[in-house]
Order: sequence, then C-alpha cells, then structure tokens
Amino acid sequence: MSMTGRIAVIGSGPSSWSAFKTLESLHVGCCDIIVLDASFRESTSSNTPTLASKKKFGSSHMYAGNSPGITFSSQSNYSLANGGFSTVWGAGIRLWDPEYLDKYGEIDDIYEAAKKLLDFLPYSGTPVTLNIPGKFLVKATPRPPNSHDFSELLGTRSDSVCSFETALALDVLSNLKCTGCGNCLSGCPYGSIFDSGIAFDKYFSIHKSVRKQVYVERIFSKLEGLEVWGRSRNGESFIEVYDEIHLCAGAIGTPLILMNSNLISDSTISVLDSQAFYFIGLKLFKRSNTPSFALSQITISSTDTNKIDFKASLYRSNVETRLRISELLKSKLKFHITVPSWIDRVLFLGIGFLDSGSSGTIEIRKIDKEILVQPIVPGRKTIKVALQKIRKYLSVQGFHVIPGIFIQPLPGLGFHSGGGLPIGSTHVDEFGRLLRDNRIRISDVSILKSIPAGAHTFTSMAIVSSTIKSEYENSNHGA
Repeated sequence: MSMTGRIAVIGSGPSSWSAFKTLESLHVGCCDIIVLDASFRESTSSNTPTLASKKKFGSSHMYAGNSPGITFSSQSNYSLANGGFSTVWGAGIRLWDPEYLDKYGEIDDIYEAAKKLLDFLPYSGTPVTLNIPGKFLVKATPRPPNSHDFSELLGTRSDSVCSFETALALDVLSNLKCTGCGNCLSGCPYGSIFDSGIAFDKYFSIHKSVRKQVYVERIFSKLEGLEVWGRSRNGESFIEVYDEIHLCAGAIGTPLILMNSNLISDSTISVLDSQAFYFIGLKLFKRSNTPSFALSQITISSTDTNKIDFKASLYRSNVETRLRISELLKSKLKFHITVPSWIDRVLFLGIGFLDSGSSGTIEIRKIDKEILVQPIVPGRKTIKVALQKIRKYLSVQGFHVIPGIFIQPLPGLGFHSGGGLPIGSTHVDEFGRLLRDNRIRISDVSILKSIPAGAHTFTSMAIVSSTIKSEYENSNHGA
C-alpha cells in the first residue's frame, strides 16, 4: 500500500465511504485521497433519469445506464457509480453470521472494523441485533418511534424459521433523530437514515480539495502511474494520474470499468445476486393516530440453511408502501388499482431475499467493443418453498400471508448484488488487489465470495475496511 502520493477512491456509496474513512485513518498527513464522482443527485420528483444520475431509495429506475459502449438488456439498479451518489440504502446493518465472515481473514478484525464504522453511522440496534459479539462493547441504541407493530413476533421460533428486530442505519439520538413519520421509503426528509451522499457532502464542504466532479470511464495501467480517463460534468474529457486506486463503483460498475479498461481478459463476468421477492399479508393492527414506521421492523430468517437460506423484512402498510404496492400491481400484474388508505390497518408488505446460491445472476459480456449487461433469471421453485415456510410460521403468530400473490423481480432489482470479482479469485488476491496491477484495489461488494440472504452493505463495508487495514499492516511488516 502506497504511503505517499495520490490515492483515488472511485465512487461514493457506502463502500466508498468505508474505504475513504479507513484510508484517511491510515494515511494521516502523508498523501492525498481524492474521491472521484459527479456529485450530482436527481430529485425524487423527477421521472426522467439523466446520464449516470441516481435517485433516492424506492425509485423504479435507481440508476441510469447510458454510459458509452454499454447496453442494458433491461433497466435495473445497475450502479455504474461513474457519476452521481449512491444515496439512501435500505438501512439494514446486521452483520453476516461468523461462518460467512470467516472467509475474509481474521474474523475479529472484521468485527473491530464494524465497531469503528459505527462511530460514523447513526444506528438503532444492540450487539445481538447487529450480530456483533459482546466482547466488542458496541453501544445499544433505542428503537425508533412507531416501530413496534411486529413486536409480538420478537424471539418467536418454529422448526425452520425465527425472527429478530432489524438493526438500522438510522439516527435515534441526535437533533436529526427519526420522528417515526413513515415517509422514508423515498429518502428521509430529516436526514435520519445514513446517506453516504450527504456524509460526503458534509465532508467536502470543509475539505473541498478531496473531490473531483467527473464521470470515470477507463483506467490505464502505466509504469509511471494509473491514468484515470473520463468526462467532466460539462462533457470535457479529462485524464488524471494516481499512485493507487480503490474501485468502489458498485456491483456492476466496478467490473464494467475494468472490462472497459482491458484490465480483465475474461469476456464474461457473472455478478451474484440475492434474489428478491415480494409478498403481501393481512393482520389487524391496533388503531393509532401516529404514522406507521416505514422501514423494516422485523427480519424473518431461515434456520435450516442447509435446505434453503432466506430472509424477509416486514413493513407495515402506509402511504409509501401503498404507492409501491399499486405500482407493483400495475407493472407486474397489469392491475390498475390505487390501494385505499383504510388498508393500512390490515395490510403488511414482505420483502424476501434468497442466498446467491439459489438466486439468479447478472451477466456482463464484452462483445467486440460493446458490453452487454443482462439478468439471468432462475426458476421460481425456491421462492415458493421459502414462501411456504414463511406463511406457515407467520400464520401461527396471527399474520396471514395471502397465498398465490408474490412478485419476483429480475436479478439486480433487489439492490443486493455483488461478488463479480471475489477475493482470492482469478483476478483478485486476498487483499482485494487486482492481480493484473496491484496498485488497483477492489473495495466494494464486488469482492464478496457469496451473498447470504438479506442485507450485505454493512458487511461489505466492514470487510473492505478490514482488508485495507490488513494489507497496510502486511506491507508494513514486510518493509
């Protein structure tokens, strides 16, 4: 790892925030760390995505796919991160179980990295719900207001399913704390949910020299340095030279940039996905004058993962979930129905995920000078098995999943993709360095070897941070 010179972090999502904060702590005063992105976010009210822009969580077109030489077979949440910010994520921050973390180096180093990341993340949770061992002394913080609609499920267990409180990247302590207004599926109006775009905005307002407002397209590996090619916001071409690069351009964007740069010889890269599926259920909730909390309150998890690994989050119906359900019915089932407000007292929404071994994939293929990105769709059998177990478990608790109504989006539409360039693979060493040129590091979800069911962003952030520190310590011992 370079101790002097210039380091570029390409992208500005949660993984790049983790990489940036880790690099900053390791290189105090000895080098320049520059973040390359377009510093542009589209408003939540816009219906037309612009070049390389992104919208708030919940959009039907999170990311634009208009980069030169790239064709998308269908619109999805394919983050190119060659411009724009990855904004609000789903906010679930439970770490993976130890048997999955053990594949990425010393497991205690990952827990320690996760603990330090929590210094920069607002969160609601406990060591148990965060899945961090008690010896790391992580502070417990309270649940947000109005988030107790599924509390009767807490701690319940069947032969194959259990449930637990969802830990969230959500402010419950400061003057920005969550008010429980229920308007968070398209971006928190108070800034309570961790948003890496806002975090970078605040940092850049003080340290203006660490941002370059550009779209990155290619990297050229040269003896004298790494040349980054791209365009400025006004369309002018630019070339900048760096001593080290951390690629945090997203599950699709990172492999795309490397393929576009001819730094990967393979004509095809398969990106893993934790397949999403939606279902709807009925439950008579208590009458209340307060709004319904809109983020995940409860996570349902498979306990017999040898057969099928799944997780599902439950959401109380409110104005935003009603809009989402209406859009899903219209786009998937061709029903033009506006869900009425009275339904909030009896309706809940479930969003489930499978592990990557049971899910579809996203294939990136280079054909001459063009790159095609397309989802490879699996069968529905595994989802049906998961739903049967979820339905049986919830019905005992008085939550009734409506049979026969579920939606399976294309791979990638669940925002849980990654693993295109796993650590210790053909292209990447155990520290995330590109074998073709070890001055280039893969520092996002691309380095994951597999994706267990459910949220993976916080785990990726911890693994990225731990890997960067491990390489730093290894290079120092070798010096």
